[in-house]
Amino acid sequence: MVMWYMIGSIAMTVIAVVSIFYGLKDAHVVRRWPLVIGFGLLIVVCLLTAIISTQDWGGMLAVMTGIYYLGIIVVVASLVMLVLLPKWRKTVALLVGIAFPLLFWQSMLIGSEGSPDAITRRNGILMAQALNVFYVDHHVYPTALEQLAPQYLAKVPDDPQSPGGWLYKLTNDGFALGYVSWVDQLGYGVCVLTPRVTDWNCLPITRNGEPFNLGPTPVPTRTRMP
Repeated sequence: MVMWYMIGSIAMTVIAVVSIFYGLKDAHVVRRWPLVIGFGLLIVVCLLTAIISTQDWGGMLAVMTGIYYLGIIVVVASLVMLVLLPKWRKTVALLVGIAFPLLFWQSMLIGSEGSPDAITRRNGILMAQALNVFYVDHHVYPTALEQLAPQYLAKVPDDPQSPGGWLYKLTNDGFALGYVSWVDQLGYGVCVLTPRVTDWNCLPITRNGEPFNLGPTPVPTRTRMP
């Protein structure tokens, strides 16, 4: 899928800029269908980027593709058209060179908001807010996340797609809520929320999953930690 996205995006972008140039190169005739095809393909590339960015690895792939391939193609093509196109049609070259990169990056950002990690982060912040409301009402934090439903949350959000699911424990500062954000051969990282940290604090490579004491390797279960 990665290779197909890169090859497809590059091929469509090349065809798009060639079609746009062909549609405008004649000073006396505007060829509409090449323009429709060209701008249509650029829109398709942006839609594919939004879709691929919904994957956790897709955002970085889109960045790499955009910087190293699509950016170079579009910038070079825009400069060539700026020189070769007649009169007012040079403005189209500027439009392609400026509007397409902006639309591409916006598509990537919109898509990344639907990625599993982004959804997990939003759900975790909602749970942390519910935990604090629970504390205001009861002067203690719940011993398990399930106690938040249905009064403070309609339901506990689904476990993140990571080893251990939601990690939750009571601490001297109140609570620690987190999840394993990534695992590789060197170790793994844990993202944590606490009453004092209202945005995710993603800890560096760890061997024991502090503050959850997961051990040298996180156990790939869907069970919430007590």
